Amino acid sequence: RITAAQLNTTGGDIVLGAEGNEVTVLRAQRHSPSKCQVAFMQTQCHSYPFQITVSHRIVVEASDGHLETMTVEKWFLRDPKPRIYDGRQFHEVVRVWIDELATEIVEVTFAEDADVLAWVLPKRACSSRPPLRADVAVACRGARLRPRDIRVSEGDLGLGIDRTFLCCRHQPEKKQRSLSA
Repeated sequence: RITAAQLNTTGGDIVLGAEGNEVTVLRAQRHSPSKCQVAFMQTQCHSYPFQITVSHRIVVEASDGHLETMTVEKWFLRDPKPRIYDGRQFHEVVRVWIDELATEIVEVTFAEDADVLAWVLPKRACSSRPPLRADVAVACRGARLRPRDIRVSEGDLGLGIDRTFLCCRHQPEKKQRSLSA
């Protein structure tokens, strides 16, 4: 168990992703406490609400039954409200409200913009440390990737490197012109 505030600011930590995948933290940037809108979301599985800023991205069930990522703010505008994902299954939110709170925000960026699982434990959990239950996790995404976070290796997407340029590896062979005698 680790909180966002405990993550290494320069990245390198490994956290649990959706469907049990390991996800690498690229960076964790702490922001000074300020007022922000926080959504309190509760499913039938939650004994206390999950808290998340309205600008944060969560993973939900799309109208076609697949996964979709959207901000909590956008989720509020949907009718009916999409079910939220816990990394394995979807849950209907049975109670939700927004409050403006003064709180410290930790902006975490994950490799490949991967889905990660997050839990909010009740304040009393610090001493009793209840086991984490999969059905009360919420799959979400971190801060959006910056251009410098995207790494292209030779061979990715069929690309190669020629001097300092990216080029298509599968270029058709150049035909030789006929030589006159």
